[in-house]
Amino acid sequence: MATPKNQRKTILNSPRLLEFKKQKQQESKKRIFWATFFLLAVSVGLIFISRWERVNISILEIAGNKVVDTEEINKVVEDNIAGYYIRIIPKTNFLFYPKNKIITDLSNNFERLEHVFVDIKGNTLLVSVTERKAVYTWCGKEKIATERTSESCYFLDDSGYVFDKAPYFSGAVYFRFYGKLSNEAENPLGSYYNKEIFSKLRLFAKNSEDMNLDPVGMEVDSSGEIKMYLQEVKIREQPEIFLRVSSDFEKITENLDTALSTDPLKTKFAEKYDSLEYIDLRFGNKVYFKFND
Repeated sequence: MATPKNQRKTILNSPRLLEFKKQKQQESKKRIFWATFFLLAVSVGLIFISRWERVNISILEIAGNKVVDTEEINKVVEDNIAGYYIRIIPKTNFLFYPKNKIITDLSNNFERLEHVFVDIKGNTLLVSVTERKAVYTWCGKEKIATERTSESCYFLDDSGYVFDKAPYFSGAVYFRFYGKLSNEAENPLGSYYNKEIFSKLRLFAKNSEDMNLDPVGMEVDSSGEIKMYLQEVKIREQPEIFLRVSSDFEKITENLDTALSTDPLKTKFAEKYDSLEYIDLRFGNKVYFKFND
């Protein structure tokens, strides 16, 4: 038998049921209060702990740099760990310090730095760097023989990466490269010199040295033609070796070695090097040469 509507309303609003509802509401409010209190207490505790001296960086050590100024590295690192996250947690906290950003900013600010390592030891932030070694120089898009003293050169590492301005050197202190860089911007820093074939170019130059040639520079033009310049002789300009970007470098090295150890080039090279004009390796297995007799 169905309960009358008025009777159901009376049951739902009975004093006992209303008291039960009131108790539930009070318990719910208490739980919310204590949960909020707990979260606030934990947050305050975490903020306090995050600012505790023992878990914050207080010493900065820089190691490995020889050319890049220590104070300049310090400034970049200190700028990164200054201030707070959401105005609460200090960036010096060893759990939250911006390690990756420090590495990125140092690498972007100092092209000479090849590797950057960051670590924490106690309260000390250790920043260890390795610098790129100057192996070659890049001296512009093309070689201008009559203006050597005014050449503006940049250092290259062994991968062909341009990382620093080079001072003026008299003589062939560094092997010089000429030609376009990967980045056509006005500032060549951060660019690569013929990255795809650079290892072949430097190996060919090294092999040429082993053949008692004296290479001092190389130019790659926009058409893919390569000129390697040999040490200048007293009575004329630098002898040149011609090859192409598309050459089989291993094969032309063998051809050149064979030609230099076989007459007539062997004898001419030994007796008349001062009159050598060029050696041409652009035509298959043939080696052409010219002396100004």
